[in-house]
Amino acid sequence: MTRLPKGFPYRDLFNGALCEYKRCQTYWYVPKALTLNDENINACARTLRVIFDEFLGQTWNIETQDALRSALIGRGIQKPRATNSTRQDRTALSRITKQLLGTLGFLWAEPSQEIVITDAGIALIEALERRSGLQPIVEGQVAKLQYPHPLLSERYGFKFGGVLPHLFLLQILQKTNYCLSFDEYELFVNLASKQEDVSRIFRYVTHWRDLGKEDVQTLQRAFKSVPMQGDQSAFRFRRIHLNASYQRAFYCYPAYLRIDSKTRTIRCHEPEGIAEMIQRQLDGLKIAHFESQGDWFGYIGDPEQRPSWFTYLSLAVQTADSKEQVASELKQYRDRLLPEETEKIDRLEIEKAIESSYVEHPELLNSLEQGLRLEERQVVTPIGRMDLLCRGRDGKYVVIEIKARSAEDSVFGQILRYIGWIHRNYADGQNNVRGIILAGQFSDKARYSRIGLLKPNSEEFLKLCRHTFATEEV
Repeated sequence: MTRLPKGFPYRDLFNGALCEYKRCQTYWYVPKALTLNDENINACARTLRVIFDEFLGQTWNIETQDALRSALIGRGIQKPRATNSTRQDRTALSRITKQLLGTLGFLWAEPSQEIVITDAGIALIEALERRSGLQPIVEGQVAKLQYPHPLLSERYGFKFGGVLPHLFLLQILQKTNYCLSFDEYELFVNLASKQEDVSRIFRYVTHWRDLGKEDVQTLQRAFKSVPMQGDQSAFRFRRIHLNASYQRAFYCYPAYLRIDSKTRTIRCHEPEGIAEMIQRQLDGLKIAHFESQGDWFGYIGDPEQRPSWFTYLSLAVQTADSKEQVASELKQYRDRLLPEETEKIDRLEIEKAIESSYVEHPELLNSLEQGLRLEERQVVTPIGRMDLLCRGRDGKYVVIEIKARSAEDSVFGQILRYIGWIHRNYADGQNNVRGIILAGQFSDKARYSRIGLLKPNSEEFLKLCRHTFATEEV
């Protein structure tokens, strides 16, 4: 690796930066899809509307992509391509659009699985129809995107310690008089792998700005000669440079940031509220690590969730293997929660304990229904985690949703979505699944909700059971 000549300004600092540049296996990779801008977001929102109207419940395959392409051309959202192109070529734009929608958490479309529009995607459709502005919804999703996350290639993701790129960029801008050059962004900001790297990256930037023109050129040549870790045929700077326009469009999308291509700078043109915005996001910040795509979409696809200790502990409770593991996590970090968050975590903890009791004692399952046996617990889907998935004596799948106290109306929508997921995505699940809501009590309103199923066998299709451990059906 090139080392800087003796007498070079801040030689030890920049030699250290070059060594880090060589060792670093991460950068702020953004998939090469549609560039994030208002025009493309409008097209994406209109695409979601078409998917909602015509393609929900279908699987994401080449046939669906081709049919979607035809529908989008018919609505004037996409332009037709050459008629002699192959179907793989024709459907490329559908896949590219899906890539951006997936990265932003609006759409789950995995090969041979049911297409799912998330709650965030529904919010985008509703904003389109109200003509109330799409940008605030997209800005919220951009602010939540983190590294690592399960959609990011392991090649780039596994060394991240936890960073919110947009928030990190705001913190650096705040320290650099709200202006950052493209070179500073590509050389130094892309070294950040955790939120705590702000001071170190800022130090590189400030000393870089003290260099003369010739020293800048010398240092640029040194950085450009560093190979990509694990790929000696590729240079790190070039790899980042080729991806940087997608990154900048993504993380500078919010209205208070501006990309100036002429001066090659990123600027904040509304700095007054940035300090407050940064502090608001840093207060209670905790970046959770999501192991599965389903958990990630459950988070990124929920516009109400944000990176916080509550999100982290909620995930910890859901994914814990034992009551002891849950207790350990909560003992360490419970004091970081707000009172209302503590109450919600307490409910989750109770539900986890009930779930574990039914898993550890099969006779309890039989007290709900004779012949009921456990298939899997905490089944991950892009619409949330099913508490228990069982099989009944009749061979049907049985989804069990547990509530610590009273079952509210919302639980009916929740369990019906899980039932629909099994129906659509399990090879033997079609018309072969029913559910049980297990709760401490049921109001008359909750019981009445089951009537709305309009099924002659609604009491069998969706049972309501109390978890008194002398469980009685209600």
